[in-house]
Amino acid sequence: MVKFLTVLNNYKTKIISSLFPVKFALVVLLGQVFLPLLSDAGEKTALDGFDQFAKQDGRIVLGITGFSGSPSPEQWLILCREKGATGGLFEVVWKDGKRVGQRKVFPLPGQDIPELPFVRERIRIDSDRAFALARGAVEQRFDSAHFHLRCRESGAEPVWMLSLRNTASVEIGKVYLSAESGRILRLVGVNADVRMETSVPLKENESGR
Repeated sequence: MVKFLTVLNNYKTKIISSLFPVKFALVVLLGQVFLPLLSDAGEKTALDGFDQFAKQDGRIVLGITGFSGSPSPEQWLILCREKGATGGLFEVVWKDGKRVGQRKVFPLPGQDIPELPFVRERIRIDSDRAFALARGAVEQRFDSAHFHLRCRESGAEPVWMLSLRNTASVEIGKVYLSAESGRILRLVGVNADVRMETSVPLKENESGR
Protein backbone atom coordinates (compact mmCIF):
# COMPACT_ATOMS: atom_id res chain seq x y z
CA MET A 1 0.00 0.00 0.00
CA VAL A 2 2.83 2.39 0.90
CA LYS A 3 4.57 1.60 -2.36
CA PHE A 4 1.38 2.28 -4.26
CA LEU A 5 0.91 5.67 -2.62
CA THR A 6 4.53 6.61 -3.33
CA VAL A 7 4.10 5.76 -7.02
CA LEU A 8 0.84 7.75 -7.12
CA ASN A 9 2.46 10.83 -5.57
CA ASN A 10 5.37 10.67 -8.01
CA TYR A 11 2.91 10.48 -10.88
CA LYS A 12 0.98 13.54 -9.63
CA THR A 13 4.23 15.47 -9.26
CA LYS A 14 5.21 14.70 -12.86
CA ILE A 15 1.81 15.85 -14.13
CA ILE A 16 2.00 19.13 -12.22
CA SER A 17 5.56 19.73 -13.37
CA SER A 18 4.60 19.14 -16.97
CA LEU A 19 1.72 21.60 -16.71
CA PHE A 20 3.81 24.40 -15.14
CA PRO A 21 5.29 25.70 -18.44
CA VAL A 22 1.79 25.76 -19.92
CA LYS A 23 0.43 27.71 -16.96
CA PHE A 24 3.35 30.13 -17.05
CA ALA A 25 2.96 30.71 -20.78
CA LEU A 26 -0.77 31.30 -20.30
CA VAL A 27 -0.15 33.87 -17.57
CA VAL A 28 2.38 35.69 -19.78
CA LEU A 29 -0.03 35.66 -22.72
CA LEU A 30 -2.93 37.01 -20.65
CA GLY A 31 -0.68 39.70 -19.26
CA GLN A 32 0.32 40.82 -22.75
CA VAL A 33 -3.33 40.95 -23.78
CA PHE A 34 -4.93 42.64 -20.78
CA LEU A 35 -2.22 44.88 -19.32
CA PRO A 36 -2.44 47.38 -22.21
CA LEU A 37 -6.18 47.54 -21.61
CA LEU A 38 -5.67 48.24 -17.91
CA SER A 39 -2.99 50.88 -18.48
CA ASP A 40 -3.80 54.55 -19.01
CA ALA A 41 -4.42 54.99 -22.70
CA GLY A 42 -4.46 58.74 -22.44
CA GLU A 43 -1.84 61.39 -22.19
CA LYS A 44 0.35 61.67 -19.10
CA THR A 45 1.72 65.15 -19.70
CA ALA A 46 0.82 68.45 -21.29
CA LEU A 47 2.96 67.79 -24.35
CA ASP A 48 1.36 64.38 -24.83
CA GLY A 49 -1.99 66.14 -24.99
CA PHE A 50 -0.60 68.93 -27.16
CA ASP A 51 0.84 66.52 -29.72
CA GLN A 52 -2.29 64.36 -29.80
CA PHE A 53 -4.47 67.44 -30.24
CA ALA A 54 -2.24 68.76 -33.04
CA LYS A 55 -2.60 65.49 -34.96
CA GLN A 56 -6.38 65.43 -34.66
CA ASP A 57 -7.30 69.13 -34.76
CA GLY A 58 -6.03 71.88 -37.03
CA ARG A 59 -6.69 74.79 -34.68
CA ILE A 60 -3.89 76.95 -33.27
CA VAL A 61 -2.95 76.33 -29.64
CA LEU A 62 -2.53 79.41 -27.44
CA GLY A 63 -2.51 78.00 -23.92
CA ILE A 64 -2.69 74.80 -21.89
CA THR A 65 -4.11 74.53 -18.38
CA GLY A 66 -4.39 71.65 -15.92
CA PHE A 67 -5.61 71.46 -12.34
CA SER A 68 -4.50 69.47 -9.28
CA GLY A 69 -1.61 67.67 -10.93
CA SER A 70 0.71 65.58 -8.81
CA PRO A 71 2.48 65.56 -11.11
CA SER A 72 -0.08 65.21 -13.93
CA PRO A 73 -3.73 66.37 -13.95
CA GLU A 74 -6.50 64.05 -15.03
CA GLN A 75 -7.24 66.22 -18.05
CA TRP A 76 -5.95 69.28 -19.87
CA LEU A 77 -7.79 72.39 -21.03
CA ILE A 78 -6.43 73.55 -24.38
CA LEU A 79 -7.12 77.12 -25.43
CA CYS A 80 -7.12 77.36 -29.22
CA ARG A 81 -8.41 79.47 -32.03
CA GLU A 82 -9.46 78.78 -35.55
CA LYS A 83 -7.07 79.70 -38.30
CA GLY A 84 -7.52 83.13 -39.80
CA ALA A 85 -7.46 86.63 -38.43
CA THR A 86 -11.03 86.43 -37.15
CA GLY A 87 -10.88 82.87 -35.86
CA GLY A 88 -12.97 82.21 -32.76
CA LEU A 89 -11.53 81.09 -29.42
CA PHE A 90 -12.34 77.69 -27.95
CA GLU A 91 -11.42 75.78 -24.81
CA VAL A 92 -11.10 72.06 -25.45
CA VAL A 93 -11.18 69.49 -22.66
CA TRP A 94 -8.60 66.82 -23.54
CA LYS A 95 -8.53 63.49 -21.71
CA ASP A 96 -7.39 59.95 -22.52
CA GLY A 97 -6.14 60.99 -25.95
CA LYS A 98 -9.34 62.57 -27.16
CA ARG A 99 -11.60 65.59 -26.90
CA VAL A 100 -14.26 65.07 -24.24
CA GLY A 101 -15.67 68.58 -24.19
CA GLN A 102 -15.47 72.01 -25.75
CA ARG A 103 -16.81 75.51 -25.20
CA LYS A 104 -16.54 78.75 -27.09
CA VAL A 105 -14.64 81.47 -25.23
CA PHE A 106 -15.89 85.05 -25.20
CA PRO A 107 -13.19 87.23 -23.58
CA LEU A 108 -14.37 89.91 -21.21
CA PRO A 109 -13.11 93.49 -21.59
CA GLY A 110 -9.62 93.70 -20.13
CA GLN A 111 -9.33 89.95 -19.61
CA ASP A 112 -5.79 88.63 -20.11
CA ILE A 113 -6.11 85.98 -22.82
CA PRO A 114 -3.04 84.45 -24.52
CA GLU A 115 -2.66 85.66 -28.07
CA LEU A 116 0.70 84.27 -29.24
CA PRO A 117 0.66 80.71 -30.64
CA PHE A 118 3.14 78.12 -29.45
CA VAL A 119 6.14 77.07 -31.47
CA ARG A 120 6.23 73.38 -30.56
CA GLU A 121 9.99 73.03 -31.00
CA ARG A 122 10.58 75.68 -28.32
CA ILE A 123 8.68 73.76 -25.64
CA ARG A 124 11.33 71.48 -24.19
CA ILE A 125 10.15 71.30 -20.58
CA ASP A 126 7.06 69.15 -20.17
CA SER A 127 4.60 69.45 -17.28
CA ASP A 128 6.08 66.59 -15.23
CA ARG A 129 9.54 68.12 -15.52
CA ALA A 130 8.15 71.54 -14.59
CA PHE A 131 6.61 69.99 -11.48
CA ALA A 132 9.97 68.46 -10.50
CA LEU A 133 11.81 71.75 -11.10
CA ALA A 134 9.29 73.62 -8.95
CA ARG A 135 9.67 71.06 -6.18
CA GLY A 136 13.42 71.53 -6.25
CA ALA A 137 13.19 75.34 -6.30
CA VAL A 138 11.01 75.99 -3.26
CA GLU A 139 11.56 75.27 0.41
CA GLN A 140 7.91 74.75 1.28
CA ARG A 141 6.28 71.38 0.74
CA PHE A 142 3.32 71.22 -1.62
CA ASP A 143 0.99 68.43 -2.59
CA SER A 144 -0.12 69.37 -6.10
CA ALA A 145 -0.08 72.18 -8.63
CA HIS A 146 -2.30 73.96 -11.11
CA PHE A 147 -0.48 74.30 -14.44
CA HIS A 148 -0.66 77.14 -16.95
CA LEU A 149 1.43 77.22 -20.12
CA ARG A 150 1.49 80.22 -22.44
CA CYS A 151 3.87 82.38 -24.45
CA ARG A 152 5.08 85.54 -22.76
CA GLU A 153 4.70 88.68 -24.79
CA SER A 154 8.43 89.44 -24.82
CA GLY A 155 10.18 87.10 -27.25
CA ALA A 156 7.32 84.60 -27.44
CA GLU A 157 9.09 82.40 -24.88
CA PRO A 158 6.85 79.58 -23.60
CA VAL A 159 6.46 79.89 -19.83
CA TRP A 160 5.05 77.58 -17.19
CA MET A 161 3.22 79.08 -14.23
CA LEU A 162 2.62 76.57 -11.45
CA SER A 163 0.23 77.47 -8.66
CA LEU A 164 1.45 75.33 -5.75
CA ARG A 165 -1.24 73.74 -3.58
CA ASN A 166 -1.21 72.12 -0.15
CA THR A 167 -3.23 69.04 0.86
CA ALA A 168 -6.33 71.25 1.22
CA SER A 169 -5.78 72.56 -2.34
CA VAL A 170 -5.05 76.05 -0.98
CA GLU A 171 -2.45 78.03 -2.92
CA ILE A 172 0.82 78.54 -1.05
CA GLY A 173 2.75 80.26 -3.84
CA LYS A 174 3.62 80.41 -7.53
CA VAL A 175 6.60 79.35 -9.62
CA TYR A 176 7.26 80.77 -13.09
CA LEU A 177 9.79 78.92 -15.23
CA SER A 178 10.85 78.80 -18.84
CA ALA A 179 9.34 75.93 -20.80
CA GLU A 180 12.24 76.30 -23.19
CA SER A 181 15.22 76.13 -20.84
CA GLY A 182 13.78 75.15 -17.46
CA ARG A 183 15.21 78.30 -15.88
CA ILE A 184 13.33 79.60 -12.85
CA LEU A 185 12.02 83.03 -13.79
CA ARG A 186 10.16 84.07 -10.68
CA LEU A 187 9.01 82.83 -7.28
CA VAL A 188 6.00 84.39 -5.57
CA GLY A 189 4.93 83.66 -1.99
CA VAL A 190 7.52 80.94 -1.40
CA ASN A 191 11.04 80.78 0.05
CA ALA A 192 10.24 83.32 2.77
CA ASP A 193 8.50 85.54 0.21
CA VAL A 194 11.69 86.05 -1.76
CA ARG A 195 10.70 87.22 -5.21
CA MET A 196 13.08 86.53 -8.07
CA GLU A 197 12.50 88.29 -11.36
CA THR A 198 14.21 88.31 -14.71
CA SER A 199 15.30 91.48 -16.47
CA VAL A 200 12.00 91.33 -18.34
CA PRO A 201 9.39 90.86 -15.56
CA LEU A 202 6.34 88.71 -16.06
CA LYS A 203 2.99 90.29 -15.51
CA GLU A 204 1.23 89.23 -12.34
CA ASN A 205 -1.67 87.77 -14.30
CA GLU A 206 0.42 86.23 -17.07
CA SER A 207 -0.88 82.70 -16.76
CA GLY A 208 -2.19 79.97 -19.01
CA ARG A 209 -5.43 81.71 -19.89
